[in-house]
Amino acid sequence: MQVQHHVINRTLPNTFNRMAMLFGSALVLLFYSELFFLNVAAANEERPLIAELGDFLAFAVEMTLWYTIFTAWFTLSVAQFKASSFRSVFLAGCLFGWATEGILVPEMYSSLPGSLIWPSVGWHVLVVILLGWWLVRRVLLMNRASLTALLAVGLGLFWGIWATWFWVDGTYDRLSPTQFGLFSFRATLLCTLGYVLIDRYGGTTYQPSRLEIWFFVAVSVLLWALMMYPLTPLQLALPVVAGIVLHALSRNRLLENGADLFSHFSGQTALWNYPLLFLMPATASLTYPIYFALDIHLPPAIVAIPLIIVGTIVLITSLVQIYWRVWRLRTRN
Repeated sequence: MQVQHHVINRTLPNTFNRMAMLFGSALVLLFYSELFFLNVAAANEERPLIAELGDFLAFAVEMTLWYTIFTAWFTLSVAQFKASSFRSVFLAGCLFGWATEGILVPEMYSSLPGSLIWPSVGWHVLVVILLGWWLVRRVLLMNRASLTALLAVGLGLFWGIWATWFWVDGTYDRLSPTQFGLFSFRATLLCTLGYVLIDRYGGTTYQPSRLEIWFFVAVSVLLWALMMYPLTPLQLALPVVAGIVLHALSRNRLLENGADLFSHFSGQTALWNYPLLFLMPATASLTYPIYFALDIHLPPAIVAIPLIIVGTIVLITSLVQIYWRVWRLRTRN
């Protein structure tokens, strides 16, 4: 009985830590994928962010639950394949990007092959994973107010002008400055909650059970089959590219067999550091009205094209690098 009690006491905290990491990461990835990005539907489908509190909370819960499925492709891949280097983390991020744009929505298949990169890799990996999930967390853990403030203001300056990108063709209603202000502060509240869950309760280890892995795989496959029915050859792009990356990550285990990315985030963010993140919506809310009044908007290609180029180069380089190093390792042995 003592042994059983000890196992239960160990299992429950580990399960709580994994759930905190998963749901916290889902909130962070949701923010940078949909809200910081300001999806073209932001002025329509995401009205709950500027509606009554009940609608806002319902929206937050529903979207977070969906994003736990997409996020699991990243967290489970990092854990299973001990991803810690830039190349392996980047590839794990690609799985998140393709899951986000290819399981529930058909964006990934809209204009192949380019839609394999944008926004799945160009935005979701470079901005959402590497900037939002990794870099911002690293800065927060430094507990240096000046760095956190500088990063938040920089992100706010970008957010304020990027929020104008869908004005180009006039298809969607613009958010007024007041609406954008409420939108940005509520969105940042969700993101900050995500960082708190990850950094204070997620821990530095993430070891999912086989049941968790198979659960998320089964749910993902079922949703993909249902939402994409009737299947066409285009929809097969998701299992093909995901299979290639998963195989590369499995080969990469021969090169990386130590601690994974989760163990790199030691320490704890001070509570006073989190409120500084609200300099991001504050800055965006101060600059957005200027663009609104002057009818200045940012052509999305200015941001999208460089991210597409970088994302493509890094994806190809990461795959080639893994297979080349594995081949060299085997020939030497």
